[in-house]
Amino acid sequence: MMNIAQSIVNWIYLKLRYRSKFEIKFIHSLRIGSTNFFISKDTNSKILFCGRVGIRKNVILNANGGIIEIGDHVFLNHGVSINSRRKVRIGDRTIIGQNVLIYDHDHNYHSLSTLREGFIEKDVWIGSDVWIGSNVVILRGSKIGNGSVIGAGTIVKGEIAEDTLVYPKQERIEKRLIR
Repeated sequence: MMNIAQSIVNWIYLKLRYRSKFEIKFIHSLRIGSTNFFISKDTNSKILFCGRVGIRKNVILNANGGIIEIGDHVFLNHGVSINSRRKVRIGDRTIIGQNVLIYDHDHNYHSLSTLREGFIEKDVWIGSDVWIGSNVVILRGSKIGNGSVIGAGTIVKGEIAEDTLVYPKQERIEKRLIR
């Protein structure tokens, strides 16, 4: 006889596979394959799938007092980590590369006494038809406009206009070794 946890895992797997809209609430920790879902006991915490979602291995979705909303036809590659204390929204048809980190909060480093407890929070909004390359870090308060491309290794903080290509400035330094 199947236990309750296995029933929940099977239900979520079927929802992802058959592309239904659904939300996950009131689960403290859940692992499907190598994907981890962490949802705090806060009643506002939830992960909302708004359609078809492709998820590869080692993805972490952590709603710790916040909401993670993932649009239709979104793809999350290996090692993606989304952490929400407030709200992270990802628009439709967005592709997120390997090892991308998304945070809607920072530690409040101004006071050492609140370093473990104090957070500065601001929503993250990623538009539709966005392509985010591997090893990108998206920080609190960021807004990425529709149709934008974020190059591999970029750190995003702030607003990116629609249909914009953003990549880290690469400076090539050559130094001749003396032997």
